[in-house]
Amino acid sequence: MFAFFRPIIEGMGLRFSTKRIPRGLLNPLLTLWEHQNLCLGILPPPVSPHEFDKVTVTHYGSIRDAERNTSASGP
Repeated sequence: MFAFFRPIIEGMGLRFSTKRIPRGLLNPLLTLWEHQNLCLGILPPPVSPHEFDKVTVTHYGSIRDAERNTSASGP
């Protein structure tokens, strides 16, 4: 995902950060922050835990899976 965003961020004249925060640390903090937002009315987190999951999990597929499924089902 970061390979996608890097040219966009740098194209806006911003520096792309190379610092990393462990996903296992940030996700529980965002969840707690969101819970506090709902219960106490504090400002919401800049990104929801669900959005954070979508951005930080790498998804990839293989054309072989699609080819195998197509050939198994016939024309």
